[in-house]
Amino acid sequence: MPYKRDRSPYYYARRRNLPGYGDTGRLSTRTTSKKVASDMERLLDQIAERALTNPTWYELLNAVCKEKTIGLPELLRAKNAGTLEALKRSLTDPPLTEAVRAFQDATSPKRPVLQGLAMLKAYAPPTARLGDLTARTIMDLCLDAERNGNNGEGIKRNSVRRTLLRAISLLLRYHLGKAERDRIFADVHYAGEDDTREIHLTPQEIGKLLTACTKFGYDELATIIRLAMQASADRGVLLRGDSPNGFRRGLLVRDLRILEDNKTGEYSGEAYLADGKTKDRTRTVPLTDSLCRELLVLCRDKGPDEPVFNIAYQQLDFVWTRVREEAGLDHVRFKDLRAQFSIYGEEADIPLTVLAKTMGHGDEAMTRRYQQRRATLSLEQALAIEQAMLPPKKGGAKQAEQVRKTA
Repeated sequence: MPYKRDRSPYYYARRRNLPGYGDTGRLSTRTTSKKVASDMERLLDQIAERALTNPTWYELLNAVCKEKTIGLPELLRAKNAGTLEALKRSLTDPPLTEAVRAFQDATSPKRPVLQGLAMLKAYAPPTARLGDLTARTIMDLCLDAERNGNNGEGIKRNSVRRTLLRAISLLLRYHLGKAERDRIFADVHYAGEDDTREIHLTPQEIGKLLTACTKFGYDELATIIRLAMQASADRGVLLRGDSPNGFRRGLLVRDLRILEDNKTGEYSGEAYLADGKTKDRTRTVPLTDSLCRELLVLCRDKGPDEPVFNIAYQQLDFVWTRVREEAGLDHVRFKDLRAQFSIYGEEADIPLTVLAKTMGHGDEAMTRRYQQRRATLSLEQALAIEQAMLPPKKGGAKQAEQVRKTA
């Protein structure tokens, strides 16, 4: 039964035995009508009875009785307006803008994640809530961001998709937990990246690149190219310079371990690649004798914490463009060099597991994708397939000999 204090115009409610909750304390109804206050008390009982069978209603009950984030008048207005479900949802499903703000304040994300969150706020409806991020809406947001200029950030199409998906994934994991995030993303399907990774460099083309380096006096670039291919390393791992996430340390002198064989005079060694692009991508790769000799020249008179290469990350584009144009390989990007390790490793019959580990791939399917850059069949392979498919012709060997003589 509602009551009010002396000289107070407002009614109060205090339910000592609220079902499933107990004592509610004193709840101010902020109303001078006893009937309205009674309606509020009855509604409180109804919410408590629902909470006994449906735990989602308990959060609303707690918000009224303990946290005081929702008052009894607001509760009654929501019931009369038919928006009680929406009021309950607001507790566990905040507006998307508030969810993003809470995530940023709690985690202080880095720049790529901030870019993804900016895209999310730009392309999501103004009234969207966290619960609206379903598999379907996530795919729609990716398409909108790709088609409409990715919020003016100047990011390539594939990067837009990855950046936005990464930000949404972290946002959902923070608010809903890993299991619910995984459930939502299990139904997120989108087209593969535009980069089909079909560049395959022949030994002759690789030789042209190294020859062009010599012509321009870029001996250091030639070593970088060789190391990128033989260690399957990106330039971000090898070269120092600025990065959206901070500063690139590059390959340091102390990351190299080179030994000389006293008997043969040959060098062997390994390089530690501090590759933090993804989890467990940091790795150690072997170095051949010729590569060891080139690296020793570059490391001469340098301290252990100094970078091996004098070319910085931002300077590579200029020298790389000159070299590839001279070699007639304008279509080749520096990132394509990393894939050559996988291609030639497959031709050398190196196990896929070893190749994936050396390249820092957590999934062997990514390594297979790099191997798809292989060139077309060789003549020997084409002949083997033909012999397997077609029956041998009579006099085939004699006819082939006559063709060779006439040629």
